[in-house]
Parts: sequence; C-alpha cells; structure tokens
Amino acid sequence: MAYIRANKLDLSECVLKEMESQDIYAGREVYKALLRAYSMIGDSLGAQRVFDMIQLAGIVPDAKVCGLLINAYFVAGRNVEACLAFEKMRKTGFEPNDKCVALVLAGYEKESRLNEALNLLVDLEKNGYTLGKECSNLGFGR
Repeated sequence: MAYIRANKLDLSECVLKEMESQDIYAGREVYKALLRAYSMIGDSLGAQRVFDMIQLAGIVPDAKVCGLLINAYFVAGRNVEACLAFEKMRKTGFEPNDKCVALVLAGYEKESRLNEALNLLVDLEKNGYTLGKECSNLGFGR
C-alpha cells in the first residue's frame, strides 16, 4: 500500500507478483487500491494486469472492481474495449452499478453511438435496472 500511496505503481505490482510467485496473495483491498490507481491515470494495460492478478488470487471481481477496469479503458480512450468489458461483466452475471452504466453511456455519446446507448437503456429497463444519480448527471434517466 505504501508504494501505491507514493504513486510507485510499478514497484507495487512487482511486490505483488513476487508474493504470488511464492503463493502469497494480498487481500482484495490491496489489489483494488492498485487497480484504482491505474484506473485514475488511464493506464488500461496496468489495470488489466491487476484485474487478471485479482482473479489469479482467487478473488471474484465485483461490480466496483469491474467498474475500475472499465474506467481505465475510458480514461485511456479505449472506448471499444471499455464497452466490451462492460458487456462481459453483464454476461457473467454482475449487476452493473450506476457508475459503470454512466461510463458506458458517456462513451457511446462521445463516439456518437446513440443507438447503442438507447439499446443499452432499453435492455437495462427490461431487466428492472433503475438509473441513478451518475446517469442523471449525464442527462439520462430521472
């Protein structure tokens, strides 16, 4: 955690890999902190590596962890990969949180893929999903 706080993400990752090589795995919060750090700076490759490490450690990713990966792709300008990660998350049974939905809708809007945004909204509504504050801030919902 100290390396993450000091923004030495490469060293953080090295320590985690060394631990994993000895079958020692960090807790969910350590991986999530590193994933969050990569996500905020838009390092989608680093975020994907940490996401893979989370699964290797036997930790089942939740909607927040998936959202951090999706955010990393969007910040990096890799909107197609972000949307694919979102769809994969939904297909594996995770209920997306409002932040994830807002990110995907904003990505569709940025690329003028408004029909896809509408299809997503219709699909979410069919499945009983209610848009929250994050989506409302984009002008969707409520």
